[in-house]
Amino acid sequence: MSDINPIEIIRRYERKELDRATAVGYLKSIIESGSTAESRVRSVELLGKFGLDKPEDFKFLENLVTSETDENVRLVSVGIIVDKFLEEAEDLLKWVFKNEKSADCLLDIYNALASCVSGFAKDILYSMEETIGMNKLIQYDLLPKEAMALELLGRHLCAIEHIYKQKEWIFNGLKVKNNHVFSLEIEMSYNKINSKFFSLFSNLQKLRLFDCELTDYYCVRNLSSLLITGTEEGHINSIYDLKGLETLTNLKVLNLSGNRISEIKNLENLINLMSLNLSENNIIEIEGLDTLVQLEVLNLEHNNLEEIKNLDHLKNLRELDLSQNQNIPEIKGLSNLRNLEVLKLSNNYLISEIKGLCNLINLRILDISKDGFMLDKKGYALFLNARTLISEHRDVKEIISYENQKNREVLEKYRGYIKEIKGLSNLSNLRELYLEGNQINEIKALENLRKLEILDLRFNKIKEIKGLENLKKLKTLRLVKNNICQIKGLEGIENDLGVSNPQKFVDYCDKKKKVFVKNHPLERFLKNNDNNRRDD
Repeated sequence: MSDINPIEIIRRYERKELDRATAVGYLKSIIESGSTAESRVRSVELLGKFGLDKPEDFKFLENLVTSETDENVRLVSVGIIVDKFLEEAEDLLKWVFKNEKSADCLLDIYNALASCVSGFAKDILYSMEETIGMNKLIQYDLLPKEAMALELLGRHLCAIEHIYKQKEWIFNGLKVKNNHVFSLEIEMSYNKINSKFFSLFSNLQKLRLFDCELTDYYCVRNLSSLLITGTEEGHINSIYDLKGLETLTNLKVLNLSGNRISEIKNLENLINLMSLNLSENNIIEIEGLDTLVQLEVLNLEHNNLEEIKNLDHLKNLRELDLSQNQNIPEIKGLSNLRNLEVLKLSNNYLISEIKGLCNLINLRILDISKDGFMLDKKGYALFLNARTLISEHRDVKEIISYENQKNREVLEKYRGYIKEIKGLSNLSNLRELYLEGNQINEIKALENLRKLEILDLRFNKIKEIKGLENLKKLKTLRLVKNNICQIKGLEGIENDLGVSNPQKFVDYCDKKKKVFVKNHPLERFLKNNDNNRRDD
């Protein structure tokens, strides 16, 4: 019988070829000296199906719990003890609470005890919570159950990160509210954290996962805020990969930035969502938002969007960020977003006209600026070319010259410039306007923007300061890198821009120099100042 397996033993017992004592003896023999871990664990499981009630049976299981090196054997053995010998096992269980290191094993023991209805089991549970959670009870004002849960989660994280001693950085951002863990932040090398360790946090509202994610999200159904941001090693390729996300119907904030998501899918159940961040992904089309009518903030920055569309129903939207989607050709599809307050369209290099904004009467911030260079796949190709030149031992000056020439070629080929300020007359609530990096040659059509506080027109082709007479609330005017030769046109707003109030100034120079209007000879200063010249 030395080669018999556990399943065969049970079959022979059921066919009455083996009596109970013999079958139990064979199973115990495999447990003690079996050749594989799988057969040993299976033998313990099958042993539990027999009506164990003898002192020697308890002693056998107790020995496995206290001395067995295989975690799974220990776990199954404790489960049988809780089921068959609970009252006899009080001292043994208290020993386990102090000495068992496996977080998985302890959590399963806790769940087994929690399924028992006896008062004795409840007393054992409370003892377990206090014993395991002792350190966290000292550190935080938590219920014993949640202190234990935090300790077990910490042990689990240390195990998958191969850290032998818990460090505070694991729980950076931990917040406690009303004796419950309210907010958790976990940052670690890319790993999947077993979600069962979150099942005991009954009031967890905010979870931020950096460089990691959960095996599933069924155990965190009360979340109101969830952030999962990717890394080079472990990006989320699809929202469908987040098993159980659709059950988080209380979710109000979802941040999945910095991943490899290409489609907006599987969000239809998240009807209470108010903020959605899908920036820095690979999304081509705006879709899948039909049921998210409560949405107030939508961030799709740095994707591959080709068109602004499918936003008409988001009537509660207050903030929309579509920056750095270099394939968007024009501003459109926004006319129904009458509650929009912030619109960011920076570094969309194909946009060449301000239009489609006349209905956005509540807009406070508008950004249609462009950087002086594009950092995208085309720019990366230039970098690779430069690296090739370096590897070929070419002259550094030649490399720089080559880079500048190629970068200008790319910019001129793919970049569109806004050349005229228009289409803003209805935006009477606008406070900040950013139009940096275009080809605007005249300041005009701003007379209705009486609440404007910041106007950024750096890197344009402006020759004359004018059209600012009505901007009595203007605090910051940026005109670096234009073609201004003579300083005039600031009359009437000089007091609001003077040094009498440090918050109100005109910035004409780079970061190292700020020149104010009042009591300063700006005209003489800027006459030969290259910082106020644009190289074309």
